[in-house]
Amino acid sequence: GVVTSWNKGAEKLMGYPPAEVIGRHISLMYPPEERDFLQNSVIEPLQRNGVHDIEVRMRKKSGEDFYAHLSLALQQDREGTPFGMIGYSMDVTKTRQSELALRQSEERFREMAETVSEAFWLMDAQSSEVLYLSPGFEGIWGRPAESASGRPMRKLEDWVLPEDRRIFARSLDTMAAGESFSEEFRIVRPDGGLRWIWQQAFPIRDKAGRVYRFAGICQDVTDRKAAEKELTAHVAQQKAVAEMGQCALEA
Repeated sequence: GVVTSWNKGAEKLMGYPPAEVIGRHISLMYPPEERDFLQNSVIEPLQRNGVHDIEVRMRKKSGEDFYAHLSLALQQDREGTPFGMIGYSMDVTKTRQSELALRQSEERFREMAETVSEAFWLMDAQSSEVLYLSPGFEGIWGRPAESASGRPMRKLEDWVLPEDRRIFARSLDTMAAGESFSEEFRIVRPDGGLRWIWQQAFPIRDKAGRVYRFAGICQDVTDRKAAEKELTAHVAQQKAVAEMGQCALEA
């Protein structure tokens, strides 16, 4: 565990010049509370397997802690006897913080989504896999969230009325292009009932501007569509009556 070589990258990352590290134990680079972890989860697996990759918490000369990805390999002589190890470290603190912020954001999203009747969902932009479906999904689609969660979004197309599947497919194409959409279509519930669904989704981008998630909402608008149909029929009836009255006056 004694350091025998220390390159410029290690000096820049850790803040120690070679003279302050070479000849000292590698525990120097770790917080005291991490040293059991170092022995049990870093050194011992490396001795058993010959190579080891792991994410660890390290400490710079300044006292600042950071997270690093370690790639380690045993060095062996011609007889296969280990005499040292060589390692590569990369600071992944920002990546870890971004992942943590994303998890916290999605947890807040779930907490909000699980208190309303609408169905909220999250989809991975690369695989089109449904990452999350709120409990409202079952109330609208009549199916448990588990029947779609973890599967490609296209799976839901099987439950769309055949005449409206082109609309649903169009929304998938729009998401594939990284754009938001708002569509209405009909679904067939397991009991055979037809329901009108309004669905809207928008892309979520990372700091580089790449789309990595889609967030969406589904709402049952069957009652609204029925009211619109009734209103349209009423207006048409009133128009017909007015036209008949006008004809009578002209006669």
